[in-house]
Amino acid sequence: MKKILKLAAIALSTTLATSVLFACNNNNNSSSSSSSSALGTVSGSYQKTEAQPVAAKMTQLNYSALSGTDDQGAVKTGWSTGLTLENEGTFSFTGTGVSLSGFLSMDANVVGKEVAGQEVYNAAFNANAAMSCISEGVNTPASASLSAYYDGAYAYASVNAQLAGDSFNKKQKATIEDLLLWIDQIDWESFIPTEEPAPFAAEVVTPPVGETDITELVNTLSTLQSALGLEYSADFTNGTKLKAATTENTSILLAAMINSYIAQEYGAEAGIAVGFSKSKVEVYLCADAQNNLTEIAVNIDIAAALTMEGQTYNFTLQNALSLKVTGWQNVLPAGLATDPAYELFTPSQSPTPVE
Repeated sequence: MKKILKLAAIALSTTLATSVLFACNNNNNSSSSSSSSALGTVSGSYQKTEAQPVAAKMTQLNYSALSGTDDQGAVKTGWSTGLTLENEGTFSFTGTGVSLSGFLSMDANVVGKEVAGQEVYNAAFNANAAMSCISEGVNTPASASLSAYYDGAYAYASVNAQLAGDSFNKKQKATIEDLLLWIDQIDWESFIPTEEPAPFAAEVVTPPVGETDITELVNTLSTLQSALGLEYSADFTNGTKLKAATTENTSILLAAMINSYIAQEYGAEAGIAVGFSKSKVEVYLCADAQNNLTEIAVNIDIAAALTMEGQTYNFTLQNALSLKVTGWQNVLPAGLATDPAYELFTPSQSPTPVE
């Protein structure tokens, strides 16, 4: 399972790098029922609540159905599970003489089941992104798509990218062992800045749910509530639905926090200021009547402006994400294992590690 999680993280990182941050994610904000909720939302009869009952429910959530082994490490007979991720989004940036806009859509499925006393996993990941950059009246379009799969024997990747009339296409496959060996050859520390100042004086660290005292979790939720003006609500009529959402005060509080940091770092005379006309963020956490996790959803709609050196730069971001617990299903395309278009990749093909 650890290998699958590492592979999923690599696939996501590769997509973001390939897309060159073309987009950031989006969708609508309301819906009529849980089963037909717009992407990024979960509808329900929510009632306003406080940090304590939210923390209590969070610590009661059960994730055991996602694991193929029991507490003794034995594979569960007849076990099967699945996770389905959907994500869509758009962004835009405008400044003097330049404008950027783009979108990203992606979906992923990771499924597992018990076969002859062993855990078996399959995975599929697809992403499409596009960006338009207009500078001095010249439009430079770019787009990219990535498909990645895992069938228990090989990891497959298909990349297609276009930039200003040039294109790149590649299909390769590799065993997990070879892929991890190649990853270990990369000097990841070379990508990390040697000095990176903390963005704010006060840092809130969310403790791992299920591994912390409920008091600590309540304190964390309360701190976020006061610092960012969050509002908590819940619906317990059919299982559990928890919701954390920003409010009208969030834009004011967030701008004040950022501008205070800017003033401390660069001085008020620098004339740098940030403001938000939208700062909508909604996070949903859902479970069934037995407290088994069923869904996580995130909905974002942000519009901000940065004033610097007499110029104003505007930025918008919309994002909608849904992660649902499902069951085993076929997530692989037909003929994948025998497709001759996928070249076999070995670690000897890896680039020289970054010095």
